[in-house]
Amino acid sequence: MLAKRYSYILFSIILMGIASYLYIQYEHQKEVIATVGQFEITKQEFEAEMRYRGGISVSQVDKQSLLSEMIEKKLLLNKAYAIGLDKMSSIQREYEYMLIGHIKKEFIEEKRKKITISKGDLEDYYKSTLESYSVPLKRKIAILFFKKRSKDAQREYKVIKAKYAKIIELHNNKLLPSPEKGFGAYAIDYSEHQVSRYRGGELGWFSKNAKLNWEQKVLEKAFALQNIGDTSEIIETDKGYYLVRIMAQKKAKYRDFDEVKSKVKHQIIRDKQKAIKEDFSKMLRSQFKIDISLEKLDEINIQHSSLVQDKKPPSGGI
Repeated sequence: MLAKRYSYILFSIILMGIASYLYIQYEHQKEVIATVGQFEITKQEFEAEMRYRGGISVSQVDKQSLLSEMIEKKLLLNKAYAIGLDKMSSIQREYEYMLIGHIKKEFIEEKRKKITISKGDLEDYYKSTLESYSVPLKRKIAILFFKKRSKDAQREYKVIKAKYAKIIELHNNKLLPSPEKGFGAYAIDYSEHQVSRYRGGELGWFSKNAKLNWEQKVLEKAFALQNIGDTSEIIETDKGYYLVRIMAQKKAKYRDFDEVKSKVKHQIIRDKQKAIKEDFSKMLRSQFKIDISLEKLDEINIQHSSLVQDKKPPSGGI
């Protein structure tokens, strides 16, 4: 038993000796050029800074000037540590973000730069997402409008019906102006819609199934009509009474490949970039174990009044 104890002591002494020797060798090899407070400027550090500053002209770097700059930097670092900047959570966050930025650049951004897309990739993606490039049926419409005024709805409807009867008769007899003119001059006398009545009732282009902050009932009727030039029966809404006419239309279609090629390429790049990021995240999760305590998470209940921010360190020069 005693022999084992002595053996253990002897082994510990040998390890301490080896550690001391290695430390002495390390201290000897690093060759300190200058000590500034708690920091050192080693020969290795100085040479690395020379190469960084000088590049291919490293031999022309003024060593005295560089040393003065590095000493100034160490003085500032001494002051930063002395006032506790290294312990501020905001500083630690910035440092962590910097590290994360470097990781993302090396493992994500560099891969993203190497993304290539062939013409076949573009065409295949276009075909597989064709519906997203559909253009709905569009119609240019004209309206006639009379506002609701009377509390006697039935009587008012009869009056409006009598007024619109002439327009409907003209339509049935194909005597209205050509469709591209809407209701023509009749809109002046048969409509109270101030925006459109002096231009044949024209409202402009509308897409089928578009949800607009306007009279949906009128738009639905406009797209229920069959042909260019068709005119509706009276449409009653909460606001008033309408007739609607189709002035022109653009058929539903799919946008041509050449028209959307740049958009397709952009979307493929975005998808591939997203995949690179997700693959890297999966790799990290398989490499590093994650343990979560939901109980501890539930215990957290921070009230607004208890929020504490970092205390600012005292200002002042060195």
